[in-house]
Amino acid sequence: MAQNAVLGGREYLVLAAVPRLRDTDLDVSLASGVAVQKEIERQTGRLISIGSVCTTLDRLEKKKLLTSDVSDRDGRRPKRFYSLSEPGHKTLVEAKRASDAMWKGLDRMLPKLAPAGR
Repeated sequence: MAQNAVLGGREYLVLAAVPRLRDTDLDVSLASGVAVQKEIERQTGRLISIGSVCTTLDRLEKKKLLTSDVSDRDGRRPKRFYSLSEPGHKTLVEAKRASDAMWKGLDRMLPKLAPAGR
């Protein structure tokens, strides 16, 4: 799936949130559904429902862009934690490259492109 994966905006947000939640010292993922939800809200300032996040996590795992394991690493009941797979990493790198290419120079153009009457 990862070759030229076409994802929606929410899928990109969730895919980008997962590696942000990795404890690099312990080399473990802390990306549970709730942690991903909170990370997206913290980074974007927009609310996102836990149901939407969990559905998207499942969909990305089915597309083989994420992997998961169930663990009680936080000392409470077992939870599912997600990690970026190799195809997921490639997809995320390509998405960033494409986004950067589209935004290049646009910041100078945006004030000139404002709708009339504003």
